[in-house]
Amino acid sequence: MKIRKNMKNKIKFLLLALLVLSCAGTALVARAAFTQSDWQFMRPITLPNVKAVNPGKTVNTQVNFAKIILPEDVSASSKDLNDIRIIDQNGVEEPYILSRDLPAQLESTDANILSQSNIGMGISESVQFIADTGVNGEGKIHARIAIGVVDSGQRAVKNFKRQVSIYASHKLLPINDTSWSLVKKDGYIFKFTDDVTGMAYGKDYVDFAPNTSRYFKVVVSGGPEGTLSISNVNIFGDESTTSPTYTKNVPVTVFNNVKNKTTEVTVDLGKQGVITRAITLLSPDKNYSRKVVVESSADNSTWKSVGSGYISHVNTPSFDGVFNKVNFVEQNVRYLRVSIVNDDNKPITIGVNVIIEGPVESATFKVEPGQTYSLYYGNPNANKPQYDLGRISAYIQENAVPVASVGLEVLNPKYIAPKPPVIPFTERNKTLLNIFLVFIVLLIIGGVIWYLKGIVGAKLGGGSKGTGAQSFENPMNYVKDSQMPPSFMRSSNMNSTSENKIDNSGFNNTENKTGGWK
Repeated sequence: MKIRKNMKNKIKFLLLALLVLSCAGTALVARAAFTQSDWQFMRPITLPNVKAVNPGKTVNTQVNFAKIILPEDVSASSKDLNDIRIIDQNGVEEPYILSRDLPAQLESTDANILSQSNIGMGISESVQFIADTGVNGEGKIHARIAIGVVDSGQRAVKNFKRQVSIYASHKLLPINDTSWSLVKKDGYIFKFTDDVTGMAYGKDYVDFAPNTSRYFKVVVSGGPEGTLSISNVNIFGDESTTSPTYTKNVPVTVFNNVKNKTTEVTVDLGKQGVITRAITLLSPDKNYSRKVVVESSADNSTWKSVGSGYISHVNTPSFDGVFNKVNFVEQNVRYLRVSIVNDDNKPITIGVNVIIEGPVESATFKVEPGQTYSLYYGNPNANKPQYDLGRISAYIQENAVPVASVGLEVLNPKYIAPKPPVIPFTERNKTLLNIFLVFIVLLIIGGVIWYLKGIVGAKLGGGSKGTGAQSFENPMNYVKDSQMPPSFMRSSNMNSTSENKIDNSGFNNTENKTGGWK
């Protein structure tokens, strides 16, 4: 019993030790999440004078938020912005959330359609209506209207081009009242459908200056496609306040590829890391509609497709609209190329510049009074962090968060470059390895040949005696000098007095010493 009790105590002690070690290991792993020497670059962050998010409430009003705008060169040294880290002066990692990961806060209103009617006849027949944003939409900022159109049979329309004018009013007016305020005169919507591929491309919305009116009067012009009817209307807030973007004019080189019947427009952004997601071509030409393919490259040699669309400029008495913007999957490489498919048309004239567009990336993080912070990046092996802040981001009014400034990039003084990968001995000594393998193969072949020779020699040696098919020796020759019992020797001598003979008939006859036949 005493032995069993001691064994139980030892097991308990072992389990307790393992539990303590596992907890300590977990703590070490948690604290090792940020190793300062792994991050190559850093920038100081200067905080603004922030106010508490929830002033006057019983919650912890010491917790505040700040936002930094990420410079362009951060994405050049960062792995898809996954290695962004915000660290305080004590080396503690501060949770943050990128603007790209914030839930969309662009409010939209499914407007009620009032007083829809047609004006004029034929291709000049326009449709007009009033969009009511409702009580909830009154006083809110509106900056875009999306219009769903169908034909007179309530069927989807494959192709159309229409001018759009928008008016606004805080109160409901008769649709033909002259008191409506004009907020957009030269808007347009359109849709093109490729008959071969069935691919549809177009623009069903019109942007206008931010407006807080509840009611909007919309006039959609006529066109050769026939009478249109409005099926639904959505009115959106100001996208520039929720998804800020930048635009920049960039020079291009243009090459007309006669063989492929394309015009290739190549953009050199000058460096890696500039985030782009749209490009607008500039052309003085009119009345064209061309398919375009967008490609990207890091070295101006190897290209991959990242998007496609259509560009067009229609200028007729009934419609005038330009849409030369093409959206594509977000990129951060140096080169972009837009290939315009000319088919059998004359190449359109492309200006010396294009307009590129990309997101303004920012990071929102919690700040504590008296703390200072730094931005770290430049660790290609870092994974995207997971914070609780991402789960409560819907309650953060990102547009109201004060902006902190970011200083110049400096090399992290504690950065230790990762050791180059260890090259295996076989990779470092390929010639020696090949010689060794050849030697091994030759050695194996020699061993096989030696083994086969031994087998063949043994067979040939065993069949060299005698002249017939078989040759036998008297077995007594092998036992003459053996230690045999006398009785066995006498028996053997007696048997040797007779001889076995085979006559010509093939019968076995035994002849004894007396000359008789047995």
